[in-house]
Amino acid sequence: MKKIRILGLDILLVVMIGGCAGIQEKPTAFGGTKLAQAYLQQGQHYENQGDLVEALKQYKLALTVDPGNRELAEKSSRLEENMHALAKKHYQAGLKFRRKGKYYRARNEFLKALNLQPDYPEVLKMLEPKKHMAAKRSVEHTIQPGESLTMVAKNYYGDYKKFSIIADYNNLADATKIRVGQKIKIPEIKGVPFLIKKEKIQTQDVKTSDLVLPDQEMKEDEELDEPETEELEVEEPEVVDEAANYRNLGIEHFNNKEYPEAVAEFNKVLNADPDDKAAREYLYRTHFEYALVLFKNKDYLAAKKNFEASFTYNKDCQKCHDYIKRSEASYMETHYNRGLSCFGKQQLSEAVREWELVRAVDPNYKDVEKDIQKAKTLLERLENIKKSMQ
Repeated sequence: MKKIRILGLDILLVVMIGGCAGIQEKPTAFGGTKLAQAYLQQGQHYENQGDLVEALKQYKLALTVDPGNRELAEKSSRLEENMHALAKKHYQAGLKFRRKGKYYRARNEFLKALNLQPDYPEVLKMLEPKKHMAAKRSVEHTIQPGESLTMVAKNYYGDYKKFSIIADYNNLADATKIRVGQKIKIPEIKGVPFLIKKEKIQTQDVKTSDLVLPDQEMKEDEELDEPETEELEVEEPEVVDEAANYRNLGIEHFNNKEYPEAVAEFNKVLNADPDDKAAREYLYRTHFEYALVLFKNKDYLAAKKNFEASFTYNKDCQKCHDYIKRSEASYMETHYNRGLSCFGKQQLSEAVREWELVRAVDPNYKDVEKDIQKAKTLLERLENIKKSMQ
């Protein structure tokens, strides 16, 4: 009896030991361990929060724990591809800002791209400091009202596209934002014409880098008694077409029917490049469309001025010529009739004001001159009657 019980206990122990030895962790949704699942969940959390860098880090940790998991490997690979695509978008956005002269915003985009793809060669090249720009000769210029950096570049270098030289030299974070009264230095660069008399040039040695933060100030070395005669050797700065930036903004305003804003931007283009055919064509169209709106709203004098402006950019515009006459006629007819209405109501001063507006455009319009004199005579008589009664 005892032997049977002992045998039963031995069998039970064997079953229990065998059972414990056979227990394994259940596979997760991805077939990995609980630790891999924990990394995966963390990665998904970071990805949902938009922190792709940290998400990828967690996915790779999960792969370290469960290297044979194909689904996890594919998820990690897809995320990495998305990050590279997003890095490319930031890089292209940085190039776009750089072409517009917005260096600080360009730098931010390049840094975002580098964060997503640390080995991005083109981004590394863009963020790599250029050879320092050192000039022995420069001239100080004060920004005047209505003046842009492209205009300054054209005046000193004969080429508005060279404004990036001035922007780099003065550590400007945004070449499109300068204020009236701001003092900037114009360097003399090897191979670039410098259209200024030598006696106005001051000697100095200034070092700048290509892309700098706005709060970084340009530092100057002390002036040398005998400046070196060696010519400046720097990399040719990237050509930035500021006029194209103004033109694109103008087109955007035009498409949105924001005509006054469009005119302002296209005029900036012509200030930088008076021969810009696209800007002149758009100014013709913008003034004409705006004039039609004004004419419809019965603001005839403003409409006339814009039709005339449109005509200056396209002398073959017969519609412009016709609308100028129609605007003028409508303007005079409107104010002449208002004058008659005021005169009939014995509002003599108001009648005179309305008719004088007509006379300013055409003194021979109908009987406007006689009407004004008639109203003024009646006003004078009324004044005399008031005085006599006092």
